Amino acid sequence: MIPGDPILLSVSPLTGLQGATLTPVTILARDLVLDATPVTLNFGAGITATVLSAPPGASSDNIQATLVILPRTATGARNLTATQAARSASLNTAFTVNRGPAAITSIA
Repeated sequence: MIPGDPILLSVSPLTGLQGATLTPVTILARDLVLDATPVTLNFGAGITATVLSAPPGASSDNIQATLVILPRTATGARNLTATQAARSASLNTAFTVNRGPAAITSIA
């Protein structure tokens, strides 16, 4: 079977706070997770995404990931790009970083 162009359909949850770790984050994709080739996720600067599972043999399935949002990550909408070998897909405004709780960063 020759897969179609990969598509990202949705991300859940849609938001996260600065300084938060979210797990699991579910990304619904189509024609991206077709074999054992690793999938990488990019939500932009200040967010580290670690793929927990991307079921081999699926043409449409959930990708489970953990997101770590640094405390000073810029707030606002983020695009998501998922890459698998030479194939990639993007979802605009897939996720939003919201202001986290106030924190004391230094005392003078």
